[in-house]
Amino acid sequence: MNCYNGENYLEEALESIFKQTITNWNLIFWDNCSTDKSKDIVDSFRSEKIKYFKSNKTTSLGLARKNALRECDGEIVAFLDTDDVRMPNKLECQIPILLADSENGICISNTIFFSRKKERKLYTKPPPQGYVTNDLLNKYFISLETVVLKMEKIRNLDQDFSERYSHISDFDLLLRISAISKLTYCDKVLSKWRIHNNNR
Repeated sequence: MNCYNGENYLEEALESIFKQTITNWNLIFWDNCSTDKSKDIVDSFRSEKIKYFKSNKTTSLGLARKNALRECDGEIVAFLDTDDVRMPNKLECQIPILLADSENGICISNTIFFSRKKERKLYTKPPPQGYVTNDLLNKYFISLETVVLKMEKIRNLDQDFSERYSHISDFDLLLRISAISKLTYCDKVLSKWRIHNNNR
């Protein structure tokens, strides 16, 4: 979880992680020099499962994600921004699908885009699966809060997140992973992406 002044929705995001039906996880929380109450909210959970890190200075989102990923020591990684939420069974549903094939590198699910006034599912029909690089280049269809990745596939790249990018750092990484592994899909709504004026 990368955070820059995320206090507005942070508690809800963290609670959705702690409600996971799978309990064997740690949260790498990367604070990109927030000036609000984000750290106080993290501290209020009083959990050793949260590994808190603070950047020396505010950086691009790409570099912040890169620095956070560097602290991950598990074999599977998933992402959640401070304004989004997970369903309790997200990891339970997606991890077995990801691990079902050694060629899989990415597992995504359906998600709900929501605001105060409305919500809609991202996918009305299943997206492309398998080796999908060309599909992603034609029309990028992945929302990061749905993604679960194998770390071994990331390690096979020349680099993970690029510090050159901010908002497209996830697109860049997932495109490169798609070139060396398969994408698979879990046809369930397992997360929610919040639409608001301060999306970063």
